[in-house]
Amino acid sequence: MAGLVGKERSTLWDQMQFWEDAFLDAVSQERDMVGMDQGPGEMMERLVSLSAALKEWVCRINSLLLR
Repeated sequence: MAGLVGKERSTLWDQMQFWEDAFLDAVSQERDMVGMDQGPGEMMERLVSLSAALKEWVCRINSLLLR
């Protein structure tokens, strides 16, 4: 393969625990960024504080996701 230094395959590709941990870390970080790390009570408080139009939009999106 062109571009491989030393033409040896890295053993990192075989370290499944590394890849699983990296995936779970990425998912956790994404959930933190969008606010999905909150409990149901906190999420309901946020929903109640939204405008009527945003509440309707959130409910419509949730319905689409739960199909």
